[in-house]
Amino acid sequence: MQTKTGPKPARPAPRRRDALFPKYAHDYFEQLRQQYLLMLDNTATIGPSAGQTLTPPPTIVALIQAYEEDPTRMTWSDVFTLETAYLFAIHDDRLQSEVLLFRSRYNDVAGAEAYAAYAKTVPADVTTMNVRQLRAELMTLAERLRYLYTFIPPRETTRNRLATSAGLWTLIAALIGAAVYGYFGGKISTLWVVFFIGEMGGFLSVQHRLQRIEGGDPLFRELQLSSGWFSIVVVAPIIGSFFAVLLYFLFVAGFLQGGFFPTFADVPTTKGQPISISDFLARGVPASITDWGKLLVWSFIAGFAERFVPGVLDRLSGDSGTTAEKPLIANTTNSALLIPSAAAGQPHAPALEDGVPTPKDAPK
Repeated sequence: MQTKTGPKPARPAPRRRDALFPKYAHDYFEQLRQQYLLMLDNTATIGPSAGQTLTPPPTIVALIQAYEEDPTRMTWSDVFTLETAYLFAIHDDRLQSEVLLFRSRYNDVAGAEAYAAYAKTVPADVTTMNVRQLRAELMTLAERLRYLYTFIPPRETTRNRLATSAGLWTLIAALIGAAVYGYFGGKISTLWVVFFIGEMGGFLSVQHRLQRIEGGDPLFRELQLSSGWFSIVVVAPIIGSFFAVLLYFLFVAGFLQGGFFPTFADVPTTKGQPISISDFLARGVPASITDWGKLLVWSFIAGFAERFVPGVLDRLSGDSGTTAEKPLIANTTNSALLIPSAAAGQPHAPALEDGVPTPKDAPK
């Protein structure tokens, strides 16, 4: 007579040298083991459904025995194997409630958008489904959840590593900037200040985008992050710095003028003496404290919004499409926002463009 395997008390989580089978995976395996054995006892009491047995298959018996002998040898594959056995052992009377439970779980894990796409492929009312359909959907949902459970943790690990690397990179840049500022006694050119603020904007943009990486295929996201770490951590903040410098040049050149934009102090020159690039770098400073604030804010925006400066350049070069296109920023003050200045040699139209005055019409 075969002895029936009954549930055993839970045991403490094993210690492992790696994170391939963390504590929560051990807890889930232990929960499945207890539920599976209790499910068999319940099936023996109420009677098995068609095709169900009252004893575990040999592979499950061997798996549970191996777990009891050495829990540290367990893997995610063992967890999923036991979960499959558990799903097949569910009595027919509980299939509808189990399907609803797995649908709710999939909605929480995959997100509302992914679940909405999935819900279109299955009947909304589980009471209209037969036993075969219910068990098939249960296995489908389990497979989808296993895929997410497998690849979401590595994606999050990669994302955290990139966020930490970007933070260290920016901290090093900040320390270097502070050292340079102290070495020169606070007398550094405006260009380097703009460069540094643009890098800070680029760094926060990286952090912002990393925190927004949700949904989609987790394996594909993990491949994107792990393969493009250099462009994310290093290149993106540097590009933001150069965009901030370029925007600074546009301000000084007078291409962007208005109440939203900074103005710069006139450089005193000797008659007949040309202004050198050294004069520009040393004396191209905002005219007031308010203008300093505007310059720093726009420098940060140029680094944070990576498409902002290219959009400005498109409008200046006339490659942005039709002339009736709306400005990149709505006019809320006495500013001709992102519209080329007539003083810079650009053509001027006296009419309003989508409610935004051109430079000549803008109040001073």
